[in-house]
Amino acid sequence: MSRRSNGATGVRPIAHHSLVDRVTDALHRAILNGDLPPGSTVSIVDLCERFSISHIPVREALRRLESEGVISLRPGRSALVATVTSDDSATSTACASWSRPICACAPDRS
Repeated sequence: MSRRSNGATGVRPIAHHSLVDRVTDALHRAILNGDLPPGSTVSIVDLCERFSISHIPVREALRRLESEGVISLRPGRSALVATVTSDDSATSTACASWSRPICACAPDRS
């Protein structure tokens, strides 16, 4: 069966979010909300139990967050939530104020 447009207006493609995407978003929100405070240690085993998933998507999500500088992977099965400096705080406050109007209009994708 081919995937041709049927000409229907107002029909948008369904967004696909992988398990890794969803875990990354959940961890990012937990860090921004303060549920995972700066300097805290995060156990991969605990995260696997919390999300009821295997370690592979958790590990990949943590790698993504590490590439963003949000966490630092440690030897073994844990990660360290990055601490925020005053420069980082000023930047994140500015970015948050810029993104608020966009986020307010964005559809909920949970």
